[in-house]
Order: sequence, then C-alpha cells, then structure tokens
Amino acid sequence: MANIFQIKRRTSGQSGAPASLQNGELAYNEVNDTLYYGAADGIRAIGGSGSYVTLGSNQTVDAAKTFSGSVDLGSAAVTVTKARTDSTLAVANTEFVQDVASLLDGGSF
Repeated sequence: MANIFQIKRRTSGQSGAPASLQNGELAYNEVNDTLYYGAADGIRAIGGSGSYVTLGSNQTVDAAKTFSGSVDLGSAAVTVTKARTDSTLAVANTEFVQDVASLLDGGSF
C-alpha cells in the first residue's frame, strides 16, 4: 500500500500563516498561495507566489524591499512611482532618473 503524505491546508477565509505549527510541520494556505513551515523559532513562509516574487506573471509587491549590489532590469520597460506625503503619486521618467544619476556621479543639472 502506498504512503499518503498530507499537510494542513486552508481553502478559504484569511490569508496568512496558521496560528501554530509543530517543528517540521507544513501548512498550505490556498487563499494567498503560500506554503508555511513550522520551525523551532516560529512559522516561516517557504514557498508559493504569495510568499515570493514570481518570474512569469504580474504581481503586486508590498512592504519595503532592499536590494544590495546592482539590479539588472535587462530591456524591461520600468515605471517608478513613489508615494508622497500629500498622498499623490510622482512618476520618475527616464530623463529624471538620468539627471539624478548624473548628480550622484558628481554632475549637475
């Protein structure tokens, strides 16, 4: 007889981690497509598009992200928006970004 491997799962309701997991126990949340692992120091999101940025589809990334080293955007068209204190959005076009890069490199406007 074949062994059956099952993990806890949530099919509806809230996204996010389960309230508790034993060390080594897995749980999957179908609401936000995230796989969780119970570790000795807490619950960790370890997989799924609800936990990591995917390469093949559109996705909204929230919370602060910090990059170190260089970021290669290849030939991708990039639109940058930044929340302002007056709750409006400012768009950084190519010319603005090049001007800022020039300033950072010791140039001037």
